[in-house]
Amino acid sequence: IAVGGWFLAGRIAGWVGGGADQGTLVLAIQLAGVAAGVSVAQNALLAIGYSWHRTVPIAFIRLGVQLIEIAAICFGLFFGWGVASLGAGALIGSVAGLLAAGVLVASHWYRSDMPRIRSEWNVGRSMLQRSMPFYVSKAFGLVFGNTQAAVVAVLITPQAAAVLSLTDRLFQLAQTLSSPIGGAVFYGLAGLHGEGDTRRLAVVIETIFRVSTALSALTLSVALAMNSGFVMLWVGSAKYGGLWLSTALCISAVLSVRANLLGSVL
Repeated sequence: IAVGGWFLAGRIAGWVGGGADQGTLVLAIQLAGVAAGVSVAQNALLAIGYSWHRTVPIAFIRLGVQLIEIAAICFGLFFGWGVASLGAGALIGSVAGLLAAGVLVASHWYRSDMPRIRSEWNVGRSMLQRSMPFYVSKAFGLVFGNTQAAVVAVLITPQAAAVLSLTDRLFQLAQTLSSPIGGAVFYGLAGLHGEGDTRRLAVVIETIFRVSTALSALTLSVALAMNSGFVMLWVGSAKYGGLWLSTALCISAVLSVRANLLGSVL
């Protein structure tokens, strides 16, 4: 994923077009591609931590990654890296998260006196075949998310990219604080499935969908009611797209939540 993103960066930047900023846009996409590959490895290690219900340290790791990424982006902008600082920040944050996740897994592994890790070709190939579609889709999402602000800075204005990047970081911060709950729940489902208790598993899944539906209805109703005032305070009244656009975004969020929930359960 990292190598593919690095070599495809020039073609992607050519599709977008960047004029004088073409070189920095290519570098930003290259760094974002490498960051996506590192993030896949980081998420794989954190998945092991979730299976042990080590949700609190994982939450701190994810929070630290966000803070490091923001600091790295500000550092790069201060020294004149331009849009490339967005890709550099994503890469530095991903590397920091990978190291922290490795320390977490290794320390718990040795404290629990677990056996040494052995690799078997047939098992590894089977796991790779089963998980590759998920990790490829995840990687494309990471590459797009890491380069979105850079593309906006080139095509629109750096001010618009700043607003987008800050809003996205706030969203990722909220997601970081809530993701350990989902991680613990879904890896618990894997344990129930392995035990073969299908009746109990069905009851738990039904409960998850009910709670998710109730929370989605509550949070998105509040978001729809407060969206106009929030957008006007954040970027000005001229940038508010209207009630219909806000409603369409809420409907899209509901469908996205259901799709992600169903995919995680499956």
